[in-house]
Amino acid sequence: MKLLVVISIGPQDFIAAARRSHHLWFGSWLLSELSRAAASSLNQQKAKLPFPSPEKPEDLYPNSDFNVANKITAIVACDDVRQIIDQVKTAVIQRLKDLMKDAFGKVRRKFQRDTAKKQVLDLVEFFAAAVPIQDDLSDYRKLWNRQVAFSQRGRIRGNSLKLLGAKTCRNLLWTVNIIGHT
Repeated sequence: MKLLVVISIGPQDFIAAARRSHHLWFGSWLLSELSRAAASSLNQQKAKLPFPSPEKPEDLYPNSDFNVANKITAIVACDDVRQIIDQVKTAVIQRLKDLMKDAFGKVRRKFQRDTAKKQVLDLVEFFAAAVPIQDDLSDYRKLWNRQVAFSQRGRIRGNSLKLLGAKTCRNLLWTVNIIGHT
C-alpha cells in the first residue's frame, strides 16, 4: 500500500517563549536536529521525501547545515506503517538522548541529573499521520493540516498508537503522539 506519512515534531512553545535571540536560535536548532533525525530515518527506510527534499543523504546527518522544518512529509510503500513510524520515533528520541548526554557532559556543577533527564525526555511531542494515496497529494495535505490542528489542540498523551474516530477524519488511518519516551 502506498501511503502519505506526515510527521510533526514539537513543541514550538519554547521557541515562542524565547526571551533572547540565542534562546530562539537554540530552540530552532533543536527542532531542526530532531526533525533531521526523523527525515534521516525515513530516508534509510527507502521513503521518498517530498519535504524536506535533501540533495544528498549527507544533508540528513546530525549537525549538517541543512535545516529541516518540524513537519516532514514522506511517501512510503509498505504493509505496516506503524513499524516505520516506530523506527522514526526511536531515531528522534535517540538523537535527543545523544544531545542530552553531550550537554550533561559539559555541566561542571552538581545538578539533579535524573530530574533534568526526565524534563528533557518529556519535552518532545511527536505526531504522525498516514493516509493511503494515489498520485495527487493536494487533498491529502489539506487532510493532514486539519488533523494536525485537531491533534495538537487535543494533546493526546501516551506512548501508544491512538486510533481516531471515523467522524474526525474518515481517510486518516491513525495519529501518534509520543511524549517523553524513554
